[in-house]
Amino acid sequence: VWGLGRVAALEHPDRWGGLIDVPHRATRPQLGLLASLLTRADEDQVSLHGTTAYARRLRPASPPATDAVPHAAWTAPARMLVTGGTGALGARVAHWLAERGARELVLTSRGGPSAAGVADLVARLRAAGAERVEVVACDVAERDEVTALLAAHRVDGIVHAAGVLDDDLIEAMTPERLERALRAKALGAVHLDELTRGWALEAFVVFSSIAGVWGSGGQAVYAAANACADAVTQARRGRGEPGLSVAWGPWSGGGMVSEAGVTELERRGLRIMEPGRALLGLERALEAGDGAVVVADVEWDRFAPAFTSRRPSPLLTTLPQAAAALTAHQEPAGPHAPGAARPALVERVTALPAADRTAALEQHVRQAAATVLGHADPAAVPAERAFRDLGFDSLTAVELRDRLTKDTGLRLPTTLVFDHPTPTALARHLDAELTGEGGTVAGMLAELETGITRIMRANPDRDARSLLGTRLRALLAEVEGGAGEDTGPGAGLDDASLGDRLEDASDDELFDLISRTLEQ
Repeated sequence: VWGLGRVAALEHPDRWGGLIDVPHRATRPQLGLLASLLTRADEDQVSLHGTTAYARRLRPASPPATDAVPHAAWTAPARMLVTGGTGALGARVAHWLAERGARELVLTSRGGPSAAGVADLVARLRAAGAERVEVVACDVAERDEVTALLAAHRVDGIVHAAGVLDDDLIEAMTPERLERALRAKALGAVHLDELTRGWALEAFVVFSSIAGVWGSGGQAVYAAANACADAVTQARRGRGEPGLSVAWGPWSGGGMVSEAGVTELERRGLRIMEPGRALLGLERALEAGDGAVVVADVEWDRFAPAFTSRRPSPLLTTLPQAAAALTAHQEPAGPHAPGAARPALVERVTALPAADRTAALEQHVRQAAATVLGHADPAAVPAERAFRDLGFDSLTAVELRDRLTKDTGLRLPTTLVFDHPTPTALARHLDAELTGEGGTVAGMLAELETGITRIMRANPDRDARSLLGTRLRALLAEVEGGAGEDTGPGAGLDDASLGDRLEDASDDELFDLISRTLEQ
């Protein structure tokens, strides 16, 4: 559920509220804590234990040991099982294990000995130091097959690298596709864990994915499967047994990332890791005895702003590089600094008659959007078509914002293309900002909403809420009374008086009504 939820946050940020783990039989104090958490907007992944709420965060891994602090290099157990061992990633790991001291290797896959390149792989593993290599056909999602495998091979350690990738949006998913993704990664981890209890394993490593840690658009079922496998290792550690889940970023040299995928990931700030370098992260985690780590090469200046463009991510706030990137991309209020040289676009546009300004800005927006999307001709970006329908996502939205910020000198929000969803609407907004005609109602509305949000976050008591409600009702009556239409009793009301509507309205309904009225 948490893996699916993290992807829902990215695919449907306007509809997703968050994730909360609650006890199966919650006590009254726990329900009170839950109610309190539901009124807050500063956390979106929370777990309740007793009467304490824990918020989820990523933390920097411990630095590697220096020469001044001796440490023992990790040595592989003598007999190792690698699931998915005939694939590109599993084969690379098996080779690494042989180099680290494993003398017997058991590699499994559904194809087993009939998989392509098996003979060459076995030869290379023996050359790397393995004295015995066996390749076995086994579907780790089938408990009976895993039982037979382990009965024939008593191993000292396991690396569970098997998995199935299934990319698509949540609304395109089916229970069958979810089950298929869960079987190899999640059920495989469950079976390997349950069937080796009491074995005193020296290592139990699950190869997971960053998709299960912070989500990845279009990978909901893959994220769910990996989050479930991560939980298996956490449960093992809770029982005092070894367990490590490694959430990998993308590897080079084959695996689950296509060439097109490599290009797209690097655009988003996720660099492709060379396997040898990636495995250094695994070695460090094993040496340190960690339980759950992320090993990825992230360009935070690119990744963090795009990842948080539609909604904030408290998860990243304790990573110094991510926090610095987000601070650099904060949305300062107001235009460029007074006295600074105005960009050429601004000089040209502001010299035009009012009727021509929006048209010029619209053409500029279309050209900039086309460039961001990789089109040579702005005709590929119709003026009245929504950016979302043109293929804009969180990354390209930030890229367009950055380009327009440079071109106009304005301080523009990362949500720019979502707040003004077509080139025409965005051009009108830029025109209003450049001429000083657009910072009035919109700015005051933002200030009003910010003030109300701050009051509600302070958990006001009943008297304070009553006072707030009275002031809001008075404000609303004044707004509706100044609309320039019939303002007599009952004006604009269909079935009930304004007083009746306000009396029955909840706080959220009052705020929504005020917002919609001011926007009109």
